[in-house]
Amino acid sequence: NMEFLSISDNGPVGKWNRHRIRVKELLKQSESAIDKDVVVKGWIRTSRMADKNKFMFIELTDGSTVKGIQIVVNTEIVENANNVVNCGGVGASISVSGKVVRSSGKGQVIEVAATTVEVLGPVYGGDNGTIGAKNYPMAKKAHSLEFLREKAHLRVRSKMFSSAMRLRNAMAFATHKFFNDRGFIYTHTPLITGADCEGAGEQFTVTSLLGENTKPSELPINKSGEVDYSKDFFGKKCNLSVSGQLNVETHACALSDVYTFGPTFRAENSHTSRHLAEFWMIEPEICFADLNDNMALAEDYVKFCTSYALTHCMDDLVYFGEEYPAGEKGLIDRLKNVVENDFAHITYTQAIELLHQHIDNGTVLHKIVTKTEKVSKGKTEIKEKISYKQKVNGEWVWVKVQKPDTNNNNNNNNNSNNNSNNNNSIRMNTTTSRVAHTGTLVNTSTYIPNA
Repeated sequence: NMEFLSISDNGPVGKWNRHRIRVKELLKQSESAIDKDVVVKGWIRTSRMADKNKFMFIELTDGSTVKGIQIVVNTEIVENANNVVNCGGVGASISVSGKVVRSSGKGQVIEVAATTVEVLGPVYGGDNGTIGAKNYPMAKKAHSLEFLREKAHLRVRSKMFSSAMRLRNAMAFATHKFFNDRGFIYTHTPLITGADCEGAGEQFTVTSLLGENTKPSELPINKSGEVDYSKDFFGKKCNLSVSGQLNVETHACALSDVYTFGPTFRAENSHTSRHLAEFWMIEPEICFADLNDNMALAEDYVKFCTSYALTHCMDDLVYFGEEYPAGEKGLIDRLKNVVENDFAHITYTQAIELLHQHIDNGTVLHKIVTKTEKVSKGKTEIKEKISYKQKVNGEWVWVKVQKPDTNNNNNNNNNSNNNSNNNNSIRMNTTTSRVAHTGTLVNTSTYIPNA
């Protein structure tokens, strides 16, 4: 029994069909779609009545793009039009059949003149759970991130979250494509582990000892007065993984080129925008390679993903660069700059020298604090903290740079990567791990002008 009748470049041709056209594809066809009969389905983003309620104008979105398609419903002609008028408005799910026509509205080339409409799911936002828009939280106006966090089940309907999800999806796909096309093997590393990889941070403990009604006095205690994890599910203390690197390194020693891409967890009690309890991390490991190979791979990966975003996610990038209130002006140009230019490689020492050159010519103001600290086993360590002022839009702004040390690699990388400067500024990002050799730290950084 052959379920599939033919083979295409994308694999077997199957039976599944959306039975509709996505908004993204319809908008892409633009004028070539005029006079075509189409079926579109989605959620009402905005709606309004016009011409003494004769016409209803709907912006319909289906999540395929940040943009919506305008639906024009003639309430005097279209059957069941009143059902749409009274469906609760914003947030309601509808199905529309109609003809694509040229739009006379501003900012759009085409629209759909509805011939039939069907309400698939009204909005129960009225008093006592009746159909209506009164209590529906996702109004047309923009919402703060704090507000959207409280409406987690609906926040992805906002432009910001839907664009972020599409970009995240594209970056995940680009990641797998990049490594797969280069012969890397995707390795699934455990989320529950007894190892503290690199001592990278505080861990969340996974235990079966704490039942729903377990009292502290009921926990097993060992001779040292600590919780006896030998009585636990795994027979030892286990945690959520802070990194898959330890496991993927063992696979690299048999499979050569591997990578892991999955969730990791950190339990630092720091509630800031730069600390996440859960995030996904990409960790490639390559054998028979040196530091230059490592840097080349990192550069290729960043450029590949950036190029993929520019090719496949332009609407969302335009939204984040030009429309989103907290977006980044000039975002697309900055991303193109990353793709089109080679990364320059310099040592940490050279980066400091470069900073001093800018200090000498008056580009930045600075202060340097050097202190010696005692560490374990009688060793000492020199920590050098640098703060400098840089002109941004005519104003001096303090920027902090901290020299990496062996005890705080991840935090320093984060601090370096999070320094945000405008064009014509210095941008230093640590791209590779430090190498310990006869007691000397060797660090490689990148300097990207106008990035």
